[in-house]
Amino acid sequence: MFWGKGIETLRYRVESIQTFPRPETITQLHTFLDMYNLYRRFIPKTFRIETPLWNDEAKAAFTVAKQTLANVPLLKFSVPGVRFRTFGLMHSAIGSFLMQLQHDLWEPIAFFSLKLNKRKTKWFTYDPKTFSYL
Repeated sequence: MFWGKGIETLRYRVESIQTFPRPETITQLHTFLDMYNLYRRFIPKTFRIETPLWNDEAKAAFTVAKQTLANVPLLKFSVPGVRFRTFGLMHSAIGSFLMQLQHDLWEPIAFFSLKLNKRKTKWFTYDPKTFSYL
């Protein structure tokens, strides 16, 4: 939802995701991920939360995913003339976020997260970092 200060999640949609039952089939997992990924831009390091949903740690990861969505930050609108900074994380995945410095506080504008496939994990150091800025 758009406010004067930024963008936030719609509470009733977050509640429907939080009350979604633990998936028992691949189809149910895909349904959950489709709903969850609508809010991907609000959640830093999404790849760390989603990856375990596909293995034996699925039950705990499902709970973490729902809890994380309940506590997402307000994404601020960018303000012309303020200082911006991007932060990037990499290893087997890429995570980056765009922040702006306003009133001596770094405020989030957007998050990006992507798990790398085996070929991309062999990139030189500068390749994933460059890719995270796109």
